[in-house]
Amino acid sequence: MAGAVARITQALTVRRVRIVFWCYAALVFTLTHWPALQVPNPVRRTDIIAHLVVFGGWTYIACACGWFGARWSWRNIRSTAMVSLAYAAFDEGTQAIPWIRRHAGWDDFLANVLGVAAGCLAAWLTGVLLARWSPDLNRPER
Repeated sequence: MAGAVARITQALTVRRVRIVFWCYAALVFTLTHWPALQVPNPVRRTDIIAHLVVFGGWTYIACACGWFGARWSWRNIRSTAMVSLAYAAFDEGTQAIPWIRRHAGWDDFLANVLGVAAGCLAAWLTGVLLARWSPDLNRPER
């Protein structure tokens, strides 16, 4: 089992994960700042779930980039959480710019924060599971 995990982890090089992250971040920024973009919602306030999922994914992928140490280390997860929270605040706050014609709200920001927490939890669980299968996989990669 550890050999298979090692092969999968090696295939997901830090460089590839960082490329995925920047593409995802650009997509998130574009979609959240596109002037007057409206997504039809069959149920009222389903956008809250979208905020949670989008920022959970943003945080998890950012953790996988390992900018602050080993990918799944507490130091990296904690530092990535701070950056993710700052970006979530920036993203929600800039939607209040009048010419963007978007809605900025505390409830949306709270959903962003919960998404960041979920992404951190998923990253931590990934680290725990990988450490059980192969302890040497949690080392910093550059």
